[in-house]
Amino acid sequence: AQATPTKAVVFPYEYAGYLQLSPQGELSANGQSLSLDAATEVFADEEGIIMLPLRKICDSFGYTVGWDRTARTASVTDAAGTQLLLVSPDDTTKLDQDVPSAIAYALKNGTTYISAADVEAFLNVIITQDLQ
Repeated sequence: AQATPTKAVVFPYEYAGYLQLSPQGELSANGQSLSLDAATEVFADEEGIIMLPLRKICDSFGYTVGWDRTARTASVTDAAGTQLLLVSPDDTTKLDQDVPSAIAYALKNGTTYISAADVEAFLNVIITQDLQ
């Protein structure tokens, strides 16, 4: 079967990939559907900010997530071992010089979530929304 493209995504520079978010909260990464359940479902916080499951997103783009139980922080590294991001309970965590940024996270059902804007800004992933 052949499909007719309904839209094209043009990347101005190299992205790690793209996420597509449907109105029903379904996610796909680079065209592959991500399996979400009640513990990893997309949600909007009390301010209407779209929150995405960190590990599910990172795994789909080849990033590694580490968790420091004592500090309650997650670190995200790329395939080359470069630390991209430190995810902390608040964005005031002291950073060492090698970590580009720290962002706040939300915990829900034992899953760490970060905002869609932070996924785009720090993980080099573009998010498209299917409005149909």
